Amino acid sequence: MIETSKKVVYSGDKANYYEWADAMFNRGFDCSIETVMEILNVSLSWVKHTLLKEIPYVTYSYKYLYQKGFKSRVTTYIDMEDLIKWIMQVSRFRRQTELVDLYSYLSLANRKKADIALKMYKDIIKSSNIGYNPGIVPEAVLQYINSEYYTNYEPKNLSCIKRTEVALKDVEPFNVFERNYYFPDVSTTAELVYRDAFMNGDIKISIGNKKTIFVSSGVDTNKMKMPFLIPYNKKIVVQNRK
Repeated sequence: MIETSKKVVYSGDKANYYEWADAMFNRGFDCSIETVMEILNVSLSWVKHTLLKEIPYVTYSYKYLYQKGFKSRVTTYIDMEDLIKWIMQVSRFRRQTELVDLYSYLSLANRKKADIALKMYKDIIKSSNIGYNPGIVPEAVLQYINSEYYTNYEPKNLSCIKRTEVALKDVEPFNVFERNYYFPDVSTTAELVYRDAFMNGDIKISIGNKKTIFVSSGVDTNKMKMPFLIPYNKKIVVQNRK
């Protein structure tokens, strides 16, 4: 567990300050709170009253930073590794949905019927005025699938139901900054961002009660023949109807 409420303070001789500051900077305290505000889309107040109460930080002198070539007046720095660990420790990582290739499930049970369903899928999308929406399968195709296959999960388009009807399930914490992430408050209508996250199978990260980050699922639907949105971690079994 990261030590809390700890400001790393230099207590040695003034003559050795720069040597100490270099050691701290090289040790990893090289991420300014200005950078934190940018990458997390948070205010200075949030950083001061939330983050800096939880992870170690260093305040360098203006003179030291100027000599290193930093022009910003920000003097408080953290170790990025501490930030990553803190987010993983205090946040809830959850998702509601995921995108799978429905064709792969069907073809394992009966390839011929799967190809028929795929042709229907392509023909309807090609002739539709609505356009292609990854994760949504035309109702006519779903009806065909339900008539030709037994499944433990009746395929249905989740776009037709409320988000609240699908449970949020925990996922293993990970380093947010290694993935593509975004925030709900960058949109005029936050609900649209939440809905898009739901339809893309993205991961919701809640840092306390006031900060939410969404992480892209990273799924490439262009590599799927019939992308289909299902509840997250739903084990699907498909069998052929004789």
